[in-house]
Amino acid sequence: MSESSQRDWRRAFLAALVLNVFLATALVALVALVYRSAGVWPFGGASSALHPGLTAAERDGLRGALRAAAPRIGPLLDEARGAREASRELLRAPVLDRVAVEAALARSREVEGRLKVEVDRAILGYAATLPPERRVLVGDTVRPGRRMLDSARIAPDPR
Repeated sequence: MSESSQRDWRRAFLAALVLNVFLATALVALVALVYRSAGVWPFGGASSALHPGLTAAERDGLRGALRAAAPRIGPLLDEARGAREASRELLRAPVLDRVAVEAALARSREVEGRLKVEVDRAILGYAATLPPERRVLVGDTVRPGRRMLDSARIAPDPR
């Protein structure tokens, strides 16, 4: 086989490889788009983290209520993270200062309590707009032990 012929085959192979990678990526993106638009994304995320009985519009409404509360919740969330980090740093110290650690943990609990109050207010404000039978489903999203902030991924509205 001549050198020119080998070069042509290499180019054809690389072009086919690039085309196949492009088509595979497009197929995965299309499947993801269809799943997400249908509201049945199988890999978790905010849509499935909220109660599955909520309709897409209700999940969007609940997320919107949480986003609207983000200016109040965001600083508390940062403060709670800072308080937890302060506790961790004190626990990592070579000499344990039990009084300081207990004070830092108490501060963390206090801030997280205020944070939970703000999140609950946002959810209650949204739940008040729903009929009683749908309100039950929103109530299920705030059952004890549920980490609403992690599951809803509160962030300011990107608009």
